[in-house]
Amino acid sequence: MKIAILGNLAGTDFVVKKMLKYHNVETIYHLSAPRNSLKTDRYIPISLCSDVNVEKNKQFILEFPYKNIVDLIIPMNNQYQLWESFYNSMKNSKAAVLMSNRQVGMLEWSKIVGKKFLKEAKIPTSVGKEYHLNELIKEFYNIPRPFVLKYDQYWQEELVGKKFLEGYNPKSPTIIVTNENYKEEFDLLKKETTDLFTTKYFENQKFLVEEYIDGIREFSYHALMNDTSWTYLGCARDYKKRYENDQGYNTAGMGSYSPVSDVNPIIHSYVDRLRKLFKEKGISYIGFLFLGIIIDKNGTPIVLEINTRPGCPEIQSILSVIDDNIVDLFYKAATNQELTPVKFSNKSAVSIRIVNKEHNLDFRKNNIIQFPKLYPPIEDICIQYNTQQSLLSSVITTTADDIDSASDNLYAFLKNKNMGDFTYRKDIGYLR
Repeated sequence: MKIAILGNLAGTDFVVKKMLKYHNVETIYHLSAPRNSLKTDRYIPISLCSDVNVEKNKQFILEFPYKNIVDLIIPMNNQYQLWESFYNSMKNSKAAVLMSNRQVGMLEWSKIVGKKFLKEAKIPTSVGKEYHLNELIKEFYNIPRPFVLKYDQYWQEELVGKKFLEGYNPKSPTIIVTNENYKEEFDLLKKETTDLFTTKYFENQKFLVEEYIDGIREFSYHALMNDTSWTYLGCARDYKKRYENDQGYNTAGMGSYSPVSDVNPIIHSYVDRLRKLFKEKGISYIGFLFLGIIIDKNGTPIVLEINTRPGCPEIQSILSVIDDNIVDLFYKAATNQELTPVKFSNKSAVSIRIVNKEHNLDFRKNNIIQFPKLYPPIEDICIQYNTQQSLLSSVITTTADDIDSASDNLYAFLKNKNMGDFTYRKDIGYLR
């Protein structure tokens, strides 16, 4: 089988490495591959550099399946779902495509659309209210704290298919506003909106304010879905906070482990409700479904948000404990074949993200940062690189008989490594 996979995050690199282990994979073309990727007889990395004309990059992507024979196309980022000309071009090719259209992509891109869909499907979710910028500035101090602030459609549709190919960093920050930080967050909100929303791209920006749920634990629930059926892929406990003991600001994820014990079966029924609503609305959903779950103090699973692509670094630990051939699984999903229950191993997996010491929600644009060279001493440690040099540059993953042992192996590997400008959390897998 010949496969084209698109994406520049560490999760994409991991999926590539995982698929290359199967003998039914003839060639993998990796578009937006890390620049340090090495070509082999079965792996062809294709870097889309930001210094190349954007229109040429776009045209190259749109024409790729027509100039190269591929059996399966796997876009890993939500942006591709929103890029309508990309979706149409891929669907008109002869390849199977593991991706839904813009209508589905909006469930993730717009926090407000996703929230309304959850409510319509009668799925427990946090209470939320939408605000325009001026309303939010006016009412900010009066909103009962703590509350959760989310930017809705943070990167606008004019940017889709263009700006992200230039290296633009779309962000969907989720901020918990408390009595301790509300003044600081208010000042940051005004500064950021002044900097960004004066452009036409952000003039219609909205915000979603949600109640803060003081839950027992959070995790990411993953499924694979098509118009015929769906199957459960597993759950991962992901670590969003920057510092140990879940302190500091939210990040894209500092690590994860899988499996998660005692997952309430009622969450499976949530997926059934979503599929029922998709069918009622005539929505074709083909691809990954990722639900952000929090268990409240009553033990009820609450869905915080819908994501329409795999999480990173969650997908690394989730796929690591699946025994099935994931290439066959992805192809069946893309071609609307019946999806049967996934076979899981008796192993556990842990992933740790290595980040810049100055890790925040912005690129360090003016600095050249040397990432440490990591050479695994054992085959069981997988290193995935990201194309961006500055922040989310690497995730390392391994499996073991239990979560603590997997964490022990990763931290033993990292011990005494010269990390230079980079660092990592020291409690991934241990804090549960």
